[in-house]
Amino acid sequence: MKYKRESKEKNISRIREIEKILEDPVSLVPDCIDDGMFCPLSGYRKKLSGISGPDDLEKLRKSRDEFLRGIGETARAIKDEDISFSGLLKTPHGTATFYKKGDTDQYVLAGIQNSRNDIFRMLAFSKDVISGRLVLYSAGDYFKGSCRRSPPDMEFISIVLEEEEIDHHTDTSGQISTGQGEESFTLNIYGQPVVRIYSGSKISTISRISKHILCQDPSKIYSYSFENLNSFSSRTETGIFQRYISGEINDSEFISEVMKERIRMAKNSGKYIIGKQVFTDLGKFMENIPLDENEKSALKSLWNPDVGIYIESPTRRKFLEAVWDSVGNAMLKSLFPGLDDDQIDSLRGNPSEVIEKARKIEEIKAISGELDLKPWSPSSKYLASLVVAGRHGGRDEILEVMGMSKVSDPDSMAINHAFIIVTETGKSESWKASDNAKLKGELLIPYVRKMLEGSPDEVRTTYREMEKFLR
Repeated sequence: MKYKRESKEKNISRIREIEKILEDPVSLVPDCIDDGMFCPLSGYRKKLSGISGPDDLEKLRKSRDEFLRGIGETARAIKDEDISFSGLLKTPHGTATFYKKGDTDQYVLAGIQNSRNDIFRMLAFSKDVISGRLVLYSAGDYFKGSCRRSPPDMEFISIVLEEEEIDHHTDTSGQISTGQGEESFTLNIYGQPVVRIYSGSKISTISRISKHILCQDPSKIYSYSFENLNSFSSRTETGIFQRYISGEINDSEFISEVMKERIRMAKNSGKYIIGKQVFTDLGKFMENIPLDENEKSALKSLWNPDVGIYIESPTRRKFLEAVWDSVGNAMLKSLFPGLDDDQIDSLRGNPSEVIEKARKIEEIKAISGELDLKPWSPSSKYLASLVVAGRHGGRDEILEVMGMSKVSDPDSMAINHAFIIVTETGKSESWKASDNAKLKGELLIPYVRKMLEGSPDEVRTTYREMEKFLR
């Protein structure tokens, strides 16, 4: 045990403070919520109510009870106003000083002599707590105990949250809530719901509350309940909850880890879940998601029925992200059989974007095959790519190909000029062409218009006619 030397003035001030406390020793004893037949708090009240003066207090130092002996030792210690040393008790919530003149437990002495501190005052009954006879709740003016494992009043939780500066509100049903977010759980004390905690909370609410509770084993007083996927809870959650109680993880992390574990269990059980709704049939599950029919058919044929799927909300994007790692490439091959492995491997983006890119490649491939344009030069190959782009996606896709190609030869610049005029877009690009290229481009305009608007046969005929303009 460590000691601290104090000035005489400070010691006298502390002694006067403790003397004031001992004038009414019953005030040290909290009310009992349940007041059982063998409640130690009732026994203390009865014993202390018969104290008539300082001499009676000192006699308590011979008591076999640690709390009563601590009062007696305190009374004896402060009689010596020349006392110059006080003990130092370091706790997770600060350091408490106390005077010692006997063999009483230092925690008990610190609790008695710091009874105006709503955390330290609980220590006076630490021996009763360790033995399992008491649980104490202390915050502000609220100081109560339980000898029969009863939860505190809701007033206690409100005071704790106020003292700890935790934003909270109470709904019409009287439920206290903290944080915001999609997911949440209810923290219970001895089975009674005390606060609803949402996933946006980045603090450890349970640690803040525990600071104001003295009990034998926190894991025996706390429990929790989720509204989501309760049928998929597992033993693993016990370890997660223990880490949460000990302060290793915060509110948000606790919620995240529990839900990840439940989702894993649900998926391993072959269930299909949207938020809180559980399906046993893959088809009925997908009926709630805006998928194309060919996408549904592909997944039904590819998905292992023993493996479940979980998504937070019924959106196509969430669904595709959930299944993509397992069957993404196989889905692409099923949906777009014309794509080879290299084309599939080259696709980048989220699953929705990848599918659209694959669809575009296959559609462009189909248009190219239908038109069957056979280039005779680099510029004619460039012309064919613009024709296909225009017939597939219109002027936006034409501009996209132009931007990616970055051509500079006169014939290709003439082609660019003709397409810009025909599509009436991107005219600011025309300045890049030389006067000769623009002149040739003007000649190409009627041919370009035919190739964008005509039938496949007309496109092929017109394309071949352009050989006289393009080297």
